[in-house]
Amino acid sequence: MTFLFFFGAVNIVLRSIFLLCMIYGLLRFGKTLTIGQRAGMGFAGGAALMTIPSTWTYHFNRPETTPFDGWATSILMLGCIVFFMATMRRHQMHARRNAEAVEQSRKHLTDRGKL
Repeated sequence: MTFLFFFGAVNIVLRSIFLLCMIYGLLRFGKTLTIGQRAGMGFAGGAALMTIPSTWTYHFNRPETTPFDGWATSILMLGCIVFFMATMRRHQMHARRNAEAVEQSRKHLTDRGKL
């Protein structure tokens, strides 16, 4: 019983920290993120908030359930997947634009006889 109590408390604290990190990231870096990254962080943060009561009732009030028991964790994972997919797409586009800029610079310098 003591281990489950400790695990439940740590789980709730970590989910709360994750929620605060998502809120901070959206408020601090919201203008620099793509729409996919913002949506993923929003889904993940909202679902983290919904999983806190589920975790609380599971570890401390076993007979009770919450409406979020079955699907809040799925939305949390969906939010994380959307965020990481959008981040990978952003890095891919950045690398492609860098390659295009290098090629354009190389062509410009070759035309001027500098390269």
